[in-house]
Amino acid sequence: MALVRRSPLTTWIWDPIRDMERVLQSVFPEIRAFFDETAFAPAIDMYERAETLVIEVDLPGLTKEDLQVRVENGVLYIAGDRKALEGVAQDQYHCQERWSGKFYRSITLPDFVDPHQATAEFQNGVLRVTFPKKPEARPIEVKVQ
Repeated sequence: MALVRRSPLTTWIWDPIRDMERVLQSVFPEIRAFFDETAFAPAIDMYERAETLVIEVDLPGLTKEDLQVRVENGVLYIAGDRKALEGVAQDQYHCQERWSGKFYRSITLPDFVDPHQATAEFQNGVLRVTFPKKPEARPIEVKVQ
């Protein structure tokens, strides 16, 4: 039995790309490796506070040792690898909706952040990367006379 990954957000929407993947995978099984390595991109929230920009990434089941985080040329790169369950062969699954394998995400940063002062913490399956704003981008209070 062939298993197909299901995304709760797209199960009710016709997705021609997903249908094309299925056809290609049935005709060329070796192409599955390409789709598996590029199929998962973790969900993010990016929000701004008075003096910082915060990016939170949902990565349940991972440890900080599974992650690589770097900033290069104004882009935040997050990569990692979630190991599959040991002792369960692929043909033993009846349903497999949780992802495993390598993932990669890149996020272009706004010009007003200072990437050299970034901090990252990983707690309860959430990676939080915080960038302070450059001094000239921070709000200043102007006293009215």
